[in-house]
Amino acid sequence: MAAENHPVIIMASIKDKISKEDIVNALVEFKDVFLFPLISGLLFGLGTVAGKRIGEKWFAPAASRKHFETEMEGLDSIEGKQTPGAPDDFDEYGAVADGIPQVNSSESDQEKKWSRKSEAAKRRWANPEYRRKILAKRRAKMAAAKLAEKPVRTRGVQIGAMDSVTHSSDEKAAAINRYARSLKLRSERMQLYKRDQMTWMNERLDEGAPLRRAYVDPELKKKRREERSRLAEERHRRMRLLADSSASESECDEQT
Repeated sequence: MAAENHPVIIMASIKDKISKEDIVNALVEFKDVFLFPLISGLLFGLGTVAGKRIGEKWFAPAASRKHFETEMEGLDSIEGKQTPGAPDDFDEYGAVADGIPQVNSSESDQEKKWSRKSEAAKRRWANPEYRRKILAKRRAKMAAAKLAEKPVRTRGVQIGAMDSVTHSSDEKAAAINRYARSLKLRSERMQLYKRDQMTWMNERLDEGAPLRRAYVDPELKKKRREERSRLAEERHRRMRLLADSSASESECDEQT
C-alpha cells in the first residue's frame, strides 16, 4: 500500500483543502434544502389534525344536528306546559334546582298528601264523644293553669348607702348582717383558693358529700319515689275533678 493512499494522509489532505467558508456554505445549503421543508411538513400535519378535531367538535353532521333539534323541541314542549308568566327557573311546584327532574303529579301523590296519622286524627275528631272529652280536658288544663300559684319574684331587702349610720328595722339589720357575713366568707374562700387550691377543692367536695350520698342512698330513693307518687295521684285527682266540673258545665250550656 502506497504511503500517499494511507487514510490518515488522505484525511489530512482533505482537512487542508476545506476551509471554514466551505463549511458555513454547506450548513446554509442544508438548512435551505432539508430543514425548512421538514419543519413546514410537520406544521402542516399538525394543523390538519387540529383542524379535523375542531371540525368534528363544532360542525356536527346532519344526524347529530337533527338529534339536537329534536331535544330542543322536547324542551320547548315541556316549557309550554309550565305555568304561564312564571320565571324560567320555576314550574307549577315552585323553584326548580338545576339537575333535579320535574315530578309529575298523579292521583297517588294526591292520595299520599295526608299521612295515616292525620287521617286517623280526622276520624277520631269526627266522633262527638271523643271531641267532648278532648274539649273538657283542654278546659280543665286552662282552669288548672289559672288556679296555679305563680311564684312572686322579690328582690329582698334593699340596702342603702347610709344604713351604717341611720337607724333601721330589725329585718333590715338582719339582712345587712347576712350580707356582711357572706362577703366575709367569700373573701376567706378566695384567700384559701389563692393559698392552696387542693384544700379549697376538698372543702367544696366535703360540703356536697351529704347531698351526693342522699342521691345514692336506697332508703332516700324509696322515700323520693313515694313522695312523687303521692304528688302525682293528687294532681290526677284534681284534674279529674276539674274535668268533671267542666263537662257538667258544658252539658248545662248545651241544654240551655
